[in-house]
Amino acid sequence: MYITAVYPNDPSREVDSRKQYEQLWTLAKTLTRFDMAIEDWHPSGPTPESILLNRAFDHDGPTVAAVAMADQINPPDQEIRSASISIGEEGRGGCLFHSSLSWDGLFPSTFDADIQATALLDSSDKAIALIDSILSIWHPFALTLQPFQYRNKQVFKDRRGMGWMLFLPVAIEPNQVPEAAHVLPRTTDDGRAGTLIVSVDEVFDIANPDHVRIANDIEIRLVDQDLYPTNMQIAAMARR
Repeated sequence: MYITAVYPNDPSREVDSRKQYEQLWTLAKTLTRFDMAIEDWHPSGPTPESILLNRAFDHDGPTVAAVAMADQINPPDQEIRSASISIGEEGRGGCLFHSSLSWDGLFPSTFDADIQATALLDSSDKAIALIDSILSIWHPFALTLQPFQYRNKQVFKDRRGMGWMLFLPVAIEPNQVPEAAHVLPRTTDDGRAGTLIVSVDEVFDIANPDHVRIANDIEIRLVDQDLYPTNMQIAAMARR
């Protein structure tokens, strides 16, 4: 499963490597309830071997090593700051979280996750808890949780696919999307209203035609009611 989110840029340049890792640390702390120990996360590095040499966090926050490594790849004059953490083995139940903060106004800031840890997303309740944590930390304008292959099956290529779960910066009532399993109101800390839509209550399966059909039907329903911003519209919101 993949998560992609677009969150507000920081033209003030007040966010540094430590702040980015503090955001990732906050997310990692929420995942300890799913038996993902805070000490098992590693900061990004040039090789798989170098990644395992350092810990991203301890119980007090980001490690000195993680912040120093991020500073090396994010010089002060760089227009995009990156920070990544991983846990487990790639292709064997691992997770990779990546935050990319933009300052130049040309590109939106993004949060991305590659989640292969099936225990983290083996129920809609766990997936909703994860998304709520991301919403509270980064306050994104849009977020989607879906299998990578769903990108080839979504109806509108200029919008974020519905997939399993979709957050939009629009107030939506359940009766406006009757196909959805859940339509959950959400409000960010800065007062923006939004909605988290869950297409199916079970784990979304790209090989299940009923799951794909429901997600497609939701996309069409949203467009018909002008409730489905395009990618360009979302990017413009984030660059403000």
